Amino acid sequence: GTSVGFWVLGLIVLLALRKRARHGLSTAAAATQRVRTDSFAATLRAIAGTLVLILPLPWLFIGAGLLLSNQPTVQEYTAVMAVGLQSVGQVLFFLGTLRNLCRTDGLARSHLLWNRTLCDNLGRQAIWLTPLAAPLAFLAIAGAAAVPSAFIRTAASLVPSEQPGVLSLGRLSAIALMVLLAVAVYRIWRKNGPVMLAMAKVPDNAKWANYHILWFGPAILLPLGLALAALSGYYYTVAFLNGKAGETLWFLIILVLLKDLLLRGLYVTQRRLRFEEAVRYREEQITQRAASAEPAASPESGELPLEEDKINYGQLGDQVRKLVQIGYTIGLLVGLWWIWKDVIPAFSFLDKVELPFSTNKLIDGVSKEVPLTLSDMVAGLLLGGLALFAARNIPALLELTLLQRLPLSRASRYAFTTLTQYMVALAGLLITFNALGLQWSNVQWLVAALSVGLGFGLQEIVANFISGIILLFEQPIRVGDVVTVDNITGTVSRIRIRATTIVNWERQELIIPNKQFITGQLINWTLSDTVNRLTINVGVGYDSDTKQAMEIIAQVAADHPKVLKDPAPRISFEGFGDNSLNLVLRAYLNEIDSRLSTITELHQAILDRFRAVGIEIAFPQRDVHLDTSRPLELVLRRDAQTQAGES
Repeated sequence: GTSVGFWVLGLIVLLALRKRARHGLSTAAAATQRVRTDSFAATLRAIAGTLVLILPLPWLFIGAGLLLSNQPTVQEYTAVMAVGLQSVGQVLFFLGTLRNLCRTDGLARSHLLWNRTLCDNLGRQAIWLTPLAAPLAFLAIAGAAAVPSAFIRTAASLVPSEQPGVLSLGRLSAIALMVLLAVAVYRIWRKNGPVMLAMAKVPDNAKWANYHILWFGPAILLPLGLALAALSGYYYTVAFLNGKAGETLWFLIILVLLKDLLLRGLYVTQRRLRFEEAVRYREEQITQRAASAEPAASPESGELPLEEDKINYGQLGDQVRKLVQIGYTIGLLVGLWWIWKDVIPAFSFLDKVELPFSTNKLIDGVSKEVPLTLSDMVAGLLLGGLALFAARNIPALLELTLLQRLPLSRASRYAFTTLTQYMVALAGLLITFNALGLQWSNVQWLVAALSVGLGFGLQEIVANFISGIILLFEQPIRVGDVVTVDNITGTVSRIRIRATTIVNWERQELIIPNKQFITGQLINWTLSDTVNRLTINVGVGYDSDTKQAMEIIAQVAADHPKVLKDPAPRISFEGFGDNSLNLVLRAYLNEIDSRLSTITELHQAILDRFRAVGIEIAFPQRDVHLDTSRPLELVLRRDAQTQAGES
C-alpha cells in the first residue's frame, strides 16, 4: 500500500509540475542570451525542468513494473509483465530524454549549443519512434523473459522453446526494433542529410563528416546484424547485446552532457569575468571624461558596449578545451571497456585463426616458435592506436596540468613535452611490435640493411633529426624567439623532428631543416635578452636649431612609456647631408613585439613637436642660379614639318 501510494503521489506531482517546468525552460533559455542574466544556475534550472518533462511516462511504467515484481507471490506471467513494463519505461525515458533535450528552448540547444539541425532531427526521430519502439520493446523483452529457466541459454545458441508462440513473437519484435533503430540512424546521419551538411560547416565537427564512412557503416550494420542474429535463432545473445548497446547509448549521452556542462560552466565564468572587466573599463572612461569636462557616454548610448549577444565557446582558451577533450576521450575509453568487458572472452576464437607469420614466445621458460594469430594482430593494432593517442595527448596534458605550475621557461616546457612525445611514441612502437611478434632477432637484418641506406641516401634526414634533438637540449633557438636566417626575420613557431617552422612578418611559414641552425649562422634577437634597440633617422633643414631639435627628440623618447630608461636613449648629430642636418635617435625597448608600433609613435610625436616649434623636416631640393651679369640669349627653333604645314 505504501509503495502504491508513493508511486501515485509521485506521478501526480510530476504532472502538476509540467506547466511550471515549461515556463522555467523558457525563462532559463532567455537568461542565457544576456551576460547580465546568464549563470550556471539557469542551466541547473533547465536540467530540473527537463527531468520533470521526461519523467511522468517512465515513472508510470517502471513504477508499475517494480510494483508487480515486488509482490509477495509472483506468477511467471506476472514477472514477464513486470519486466516488459520496465523495458517500456526505459525506452520512453531514453526517447523522452532526446525529445526534451532538443526542444527549441531546451537544454541542448539553448545552453549546450548543440547543432540546431541535429536537435531538430533527433526530436523528430524520437517522436515517431516512441509509439513504435515502446510496444516492440515490451514484446521483445517479455519474450526473452518468458523462456523457462530450464531452457539452455548460451552466448551462441538457444534451444527451441516448447512455447514457440511467445518466443517467436519476442524474436520478431526484437528484429523489428533493430530495423527501426537502423532506419532512425540512417535518417539522422546519412552522408548527404541535413545533419551532416550542417555539421560539415562547423570546423570543430568537420572531422566527423570527413570520417563519415568509418563510423556510419558500423552504426547501421550493428542493429541489422543483431536483427539477422535474432532471425537465425540467437535470441538470448541478441537480448544480451541489446542490453550492452543500450548501456553504451546511455553512457555516451551522459558523457557528452557532462563534457558540455563542464564547458558551459567554464564559459559562464569567463564570460562574467570579461563583463566585469568591461564594466570597470567603462567606469574608468566615464571618470576620465568627467575630469576632462567631456560629456560622458550614457549606458544606453552603445558607445561602450558591454553585452555579448552571441554565445561562443570558441572564446574559451585552446588549452582549456583541449584538456576537456582529453578527459572526455579517456573517460570514453574507460567507460566502453567497463561496459563491454564481459564480452571480451567471446573473442577467444581469434586465437585459433593463425596467420602466415610466426614469432618466438616463452613457454615454460623455453623460447618456442609459434604462429602469429589474428588475436595478436588485433591486440597490436589496438596498442598502436593507444600509443598514437598517448603520444599526441600526454605531452599536452603534462603541459596543462603540471609544467605550467613549475618554475620552467616556455622553451624548457616545449622541449620537455616534445621529448616526452618522442619517448612515448617510441615506447608505443616497441610495445606494438612486440605484440605483433616483431622482436629484435627477427628484424635485425632489416635494421642492418637500413643502416647502409641511411649512410648514403638518408643521411640528411638523420642529420636533421639529430640536429632537432640538439636544438631542444642546447636551445640556441626556442619557440617564440625572433630570429633572422638568410635575411628573413620571423618568430619560431615549431621545432619538429626534421625541420623548424618560422613565421615571418607577412604571416608566411618558412620551413628550415634543423641542420642549418647547427652548421650555419643565424641572429637570435631574443636568446638571452629581449631588450632590442631601434634607430630613427631625422633630417632637419640647415636653418634649424640642432640643439633644440635634439632636446625635443630626447624629450619625445623620454615621454614614451615603451622606451627604456636604462639603457637610456641616445641622440647624436651624425653629419651634414646633401639636403639636411642628420640627427639619429637610438632607443631601447624591453620587448620586440612592440617595435613597429613604437617606431610609428615616435616618428609621429617628433613630427608634431617639430611642427609646433617651426623646425623644418628637410627634403631633397636643388637650387638653380642664373647669371644676370650679361644678357640671356634665347634660341627658338621649329622643325621642318611644322614650317611646311604653315606654308
